[in-house]
Amino acid sequence: MRLDTILQNIQSAQSASEKVASERTIAPAPVTRDALAASLNAAMAGEKVASVQATRAPVDDLMKIASEVAATEQEMAVKEAQLLGRAFADAVVSRVGEWQSAATKVAADYSVGAEDGLDKFASENPDLIKEAAAQGYAETAAALEKIAAESFDQGYNDMMTEVHEKAAAEFLKAAAVTNNVLQAIAAQQG
Repeated sequence: MRLDTILQNIQSAQSASEKVASERTIAPAPVTRDALAASLNAAMAGEKVASVQATRAPVDDLMKIASEVAATEQEMAVKEAQLLGRAFADAVVSRVGEWQSAATKVAADYSVGAEDGLDKFASENPDLIKEAAAQGYAETAAALEKIAAESFDQGYNDMMTEVHEKAAAEFLKAAAVTNNVLQAIAAQQG
């Protein structure tokens, strides 16, 4: 049973004993140790506790949430990288297929001997072929690095936004519970 439920039971017991707009004022019944014990026993009656556990601090909860978010973000980054890899491979295969079909058409239009054409050009200009391949590789690698950096930044920003939102929500919950506890203590002493 949660502490806020226990305090709510205590407050409802107090509000039930107060009268509004009467000729004589009736002081609310003070919350005694017996009333608090009865509320705690009523709240805990439905639960079975295997062993006494130390209460967890909100920081522990936040750290757990943060680690779960980080693990989820890591899984999402891996899946996104896999999808980008598949898309890149599909694009390369598609482009190679286009080039193959275009090369077949060009070869059919310009039927030349085995020594002529691309083989002849490649054998005469091996440095030019190597330079073109290196340039294509460099451009593709730079584009992939840019996409990877943007994806990482976006994922990190999304993760931090979610962590901040969850941390703020947990802080507000803890503040409300602390306020209820302080009100119950003040009511007990007052």
